[in-house]
Amino acid sequence: MTSTPADCGHHGAGGVSITDGPGRDEHGVWLVTGASRGFGRTVAQASLRAGRRVVATADQVEELWPLAAEHGAAVVAMALDLGDELADRETVERVVATFGRIDVVVVHTDFDLARPRMPADASHAARTGLFGALWISQAALSHMRTEGHGHIVQVFDPDLADGEEWPSGLDQVRHAVEGFSERLAREAASFGVEVTICVPSQHYDAWSASAEGRRYTVVRFEQVLDEG
Repeated sequence: MTSTPADCGHHGAGGVSITDGPGRDEHGVWLVTGASRGFGRTVAQASLRAGRRVVATADQVEELWPLAAEHGAAVVAMALDLGDELADRETVERVVATFGRIDVVVVHTDFDLARPRMPADASHAARTGLFGALWISQAALSHMRTEGHGHIVQVFDPDLADGEEWPSGLDQVRHAVEGFSERLAREAASFGVEVTICVPSQHYDAWSASAEGRRYTVVRFEQVLDEG
């Protein structure tokens, strides 16, 4: 399958149209990381309004209390350091233990450290933005393979102004995410799991050009943010 432009959501109340999988009901189970802010919070809210059940994670779980208070039992708030491999795997296992399934994983990384000025910052960005995304995707994929469906969405959301150059460290993370997304998509396609990368419009051309001929899909995520 050749990568083509697509919406990561539709306009109108309810928000997202990322598929839960063929034959699944509207009450799919979504795991959304980085759900305390930005795109992660918005897609979690839109999913809940559309009737999905959501496990929302953040570094500081208390930042998720307002979301939990608004949506009650439909959302489970968990603390998660995406850069902790064991925690990533345990989080996926808790989702499956709680709901019996996992349909969609939206990996939204908080790139507060996307502009590394210190070596430790660059290391943290790589561990979270690359390895964390890989670990939690792998953990979810083992369950999706058994179910025969699923959708893994990598959200690359750097805090960069329009036209601003990507820092070299973050650009390396970007290319590495592309590489493992392609490998993941090739492996997952045979058992019905889709892989998508969501990026802001200002970065779409660079991503879509490098994705030509690959099995994952690159999409803009602004459509998801328009929930009107």
